[in-house]
Amino acid sequence: MPISTHSAIFGITLYQRLLSPYKGYRCAHAALHQGSSCSQAIKLIIAEKGVWRSNGLVQQRFAECRAAALEIRQRYEDEDHKCSHSKKHKDKRRQDNCLDYCDLPCDCIHVDCNPCG
Repeated sequence: MPISTHSAIFGITLYQRLLSPYKGYRCAHAALHQGSSCSQAIKLIIAEKGVWRSNGLVQQRFAECRAAALEIRQRYEDEDHKCSHSKKHKDKRRQDNCLDYCDLPCDCIHVDCNPCG
């Protein structure tokens, strides 16, 4: 395995162990599709293809993750607009949905979850 590939995998592993658990949200692609996170998928792509030949697949994965984050956000906004009940009911529903939506934005896009409190 070339040094650049080994270094990239090592860097992703460090990110997964030291930073990712503390960032406060998870990969939208993994959350929406119930699969691996972007960091894990990219780590596998790099291990298989090498750093230089994996560029297109890495860009594709990030694009898919951005699309997943947008889909999650749209679902959240659609649910928010469907509820025409009292403010108390709406606030309760937002708190319930917080577990489903607020921790889901991808690393490469920010989804604001202030409504969840």
